[in-house]
Amino acid sequence: MFVYAGGYLAGHPQQNRLFVLLTLFMLAMIGTVTSNNLMVLFMFWEMTSIASFAVVGFNHSQLASRKSSARQALPITGGGGPYFVGPG
Repeated sequence: MFVYAGGYLAGHPQQNRLFVLLTLFMLAMIGTVTSNNLMVLFMFWEMTSIASFAVVGFNHSQLASRKSSARQALPITGGGGPYFVGPG
């Protein structure tokens, strides 16, 4: 993922920002997978939702990135939490 992003955004002024966001997303996913407590799992799951929102809306200077992509990603990833943790 980092190799592809590095080549795809070569010379982009905010390339480092994307690497930080991808790292946060990756750490949140690792925390979700390795958690052994329901509250910790929920915390990391929500961190994953927020980080994916930030990654999808990375190019926030463009209206299309803010309006359609990022705003559609947040309810989908955030809505998966109650389904995943809900009664079962």
